[in-house]
Amino acid sequence: MNLSDACTDCNLKIKCLRGADCQRLREFGLSEGTHVYKISDRYDKVVCTACGVKVVVSKTLCEQIIVDD
Repeated sequence: MNLSDACTDCNLKIKCLRGADCQRLREFGLSEGTHVYKISDRYDKVVCTACGVKVVVSKTLCEQIIVDD
């Protein structure tokens, strides 16, 4: 499942990144093995925390982030 499809209020772990923007996501600290907590999912944005920092990511980019429960 990708981060866009995951439920809110869930602790998740990034399994892999796929797509053209993988390197940019890694530069933001969203890499394989990173634990994220999905806070909200509204409009075309997803709000989550990763590495103690709140991050807002577009749903398009979230589709490139594959997560596990």
